[in-house]
Amino acid sequence: MALEELLASADLVSIHCPLAESTRGLVGERELRMMRPEAILVNTSRGAVVDEPALTQALREGWIAGAALDVMLKEPPDADNPLLQLDNVIVSPPWLPDPTCSRASCGGQCARAWPTSRRTAGPRQSSTVAPNCAGH
Repeated sequence: MALEELLASADLVSIHCPLAESTRGLVGERELRMMRPEAILVNTSRGAVVDEPALTQALREGWIAGAALDVMLKEPPDADNPLLQLDNVIVSPPWLPDPTCSRASCGGQCARAWPTSRRTAGPRQSSTVAPNCAGH
C-alpha cells in the first residue's frame, strides 16, 4: 500500500521509524492534508519526522482529529510550544524512565514544560499526561 493511500484511508497513523535524511519531515503539510478529518496521528519515532508547525496547523484547522506525541522536535519542549496548548493533543515525556532524570533534578522542569492533563481528540475522553511530574 502506498503512503498516500494509507494516509487517506487510515483512522490511526502510528509512526515508528528512525530519523534519517529520508525520514526527516516525512509527515508534513502535504501528508497531513491527505489524512481523514477523523484520523489520529501517533508519533513515537523522532520529533523531526513530523513537521511541528504543519501538525499544529492541521490540529487547529481540523485536518485531523488529534495527535499523540511521545517525541517532539525539542525535548523538553518550550512551555509556549503551541502543540502543548491544544486540547486535541496528548503528549508524554519519554525521558522520565531515564534513571539520570530523577524527580528531584528534572521534575519541576517537566511540570513546567508539559501540561498535567490533556483531552484526547474528542470531548468524551480525558487522559493524564506525565503523572510523575504532578506536584513538582
